[in-house]
Amino acid sequence: MNAILYATKDIFANYVNWHGRLSRAGYWWAWLGITLVNLVFSLLEGYVHPMFSYLEGIWSLVTFLPMLFATMRRYHDSGKPGWFALLLYILTQFFMVMGLGLMMLSLFGASAGAADSNAILAVLGTGGVIMLLALLGSILNLIMLLLPSKPGANRYGEPRPFDPNETKSPANGQKGIDLQ
Repeated sequence: MNAILYATKDIFANYVNWHGRLSRAGYWWAWLGITLVNLVFSLLEGYVHPMFSYLEGIWSLVTFLPMLFATMRRYHDSGKPGWFALLLYILTQFFMVMGLGLMMLSLFGASAGAADSNAILAVLGTGGVIMLLALLGSILNLIMLLLPSKPGANRYGEPRPFDPNETKSPANGQKGIDLQ
């Protein structure tokens, strides 16, 4: 639990910071913390009151930028440019929206009794191919986030080891995550 709190505190302390590096452990512990909060809101929405869906939406908005910039720093840690994470995210979302739109358009045409079933199948197939591109983008992003840290300094700075038990004090210097 200490690791989750430590990592989540770090990404909020670096809310819009895309400079530097973020270790694999730091990223995934923070991701787990945010996902657990989403899960709690979903459970509360289902079992207590639908109002919790609004809180879940607000939480998702609040955590969007910190996780986006944490993803960029995670790319930096593996030696890859952070803008690539942003580009991959935008393209994946674009392909997802376009693919779903085309698939819905073909289903709407089929339900409306369109005469040309070949055209409907062509649009449905095109939507499916575009959705496949979105899936491939998501898989590529996952692979990039799972890459190991590059040892030593790279063009994005020194590595920042993940140690939730590390305390920041002048006596021992800073060895863990910079929370400022």
